[in-house]
Amino acid sequence: MYYFDLEQDLRLHYEEQGEGRPVVFLPGWAGSTRAFRHQLSLFAQRHRAIAIDYRGHGKSTQTPVGHSLTGYARDLRAFLVVRDLRGAVLVGWSMGAFVAWEYLRQFGSDRLAGFVNVDQPPCDSQRPDWPHGFDLLDACRFVTSLQVDQAETSRQVLDLVFKEPPATTDVEWLLAEMLRVSPPVAGVMLVDNMAYDARPLLPRVTLPTLLCWGRHSALAPLSTGEFIAQTQPNARLVVFEESGHSPFLEEPARFHDEVARFIADL
Repeated sequence: MYYFDLEQDLRLHYEEQGEGRPVVFLPGWAGSTRAFRHQLSLFAQRHRAIAIDYRGHGKSTQTPVGHSLTGYARDLRAFLVVRDLRGAVLVGWSMGAFVAWEYLRQFGSDRLAGFVNVDQPPCDSQRPDWPHGFDLLDACRFVTSLQVDQAETSRQVLDLVFKEPPATTDVEWLLAEMLRVSPPVAGVMLVDNMAYDARPLLPRVTLPTLLCWGRHSALAPLSTGEFIAQTQPNARLVVFEESGHSPFLEEPARFHDEVARFIADL
């Protein structure tokens, strides 16, 4: 367990194992480093495997301010610069891919060698030219429901994450990590997710990118991964046939092998 002093009275928790090229795991909405604990031990055999808790998430400092994709990307930048991490591969699950895209928008590919997008479309809400994702009014109601019953609302999200229902023990620890995030922070990050649209950025991203998509994802139809592969240069799509929204949890061995192969080719 490690901490990075981001600002006065604001510390980011992170986990780190191994040596070599930095592989930095970025959690999804209301998630934490705990989701990557098995992958960290696998990647640490050949790489410097790191997972970060965003501000207000996991074991990082609880703070009411600074919660946006823009802010999280700046926090990530500070972490990479102060710790002098170069040639890093960002592995962004769900919202974590938004954070990675926002880093690329603000800072380009400086300090990066590659990007692994785990089941995140470029846009999470329906638009006149984008039929995928959530209706914005439904998303607003969801934010309200977090204030009424955060636990039940978070369980509804977990119901969408896996192809097959996970073991009760897995649901319990995933839910416990989600409930570390205060309802206002979870709500504002959901709103920012719904508002974000990475599509204009895609043609300008030349960083080698691996797209890890679950065949049965309820949150990221395969066509959205195909759209990225067709639009973003140097992006390659890999489909996980037995996964929903979380291939690294549902097919962990294959996920490690595919990402490790991608890293080896950089």
